[in-house]
Amino acid sequence: MTLGWGAACAAHRPAPESSLAWPPGDPEAGRDAFVQVGCAACHSVQGVDGMPEPVVQPPVPVVFGGHQPSRATAARLVEAIVNPDIHIAESHRKDEVQLGDQSRMGDFTRALTVRELIDIVAFLQAVHDGSASDFDR
Repeated sequence: MTLGWGAACAAHRPAPESSLAWPPGDPEAGRDAFVQVGCAACHSVQGVDGMPEPVVQPPVPVVFGGHQPSRATAARLVEAIVNPDIHIAESHRKDEVQLGDQSRMGDFTRALTVRELIDIVAFLQAVHDGSASDFDR
């Protein structure tokens, strides 16, 4: 018996996150990329000296740094950056974070290199109290 293409794909299960071997990120390079790519135009970062203030209107309520109620994993941050429509917190007013049915964040899948993505995630993890700065933790 042979399986058709569709059956083979349906049988495939994604590997758990722990099986991914991410290279370590550089939080300092991530800070620079966060500014250069334009993340800082919309998001503020608490506790980081010299970070530009966001200029987008209306302001985006997603703030990084300081004490957060939960630690964002590398996988969660990557997912939020490359697919921002998937995790819109119920605590945010729809008009603050969405335009119609989509996130105001837009598509960064072509704007970021993999290295920039890894480093930005390392930076975001480093600015949260008690979190690791390595991308793979």
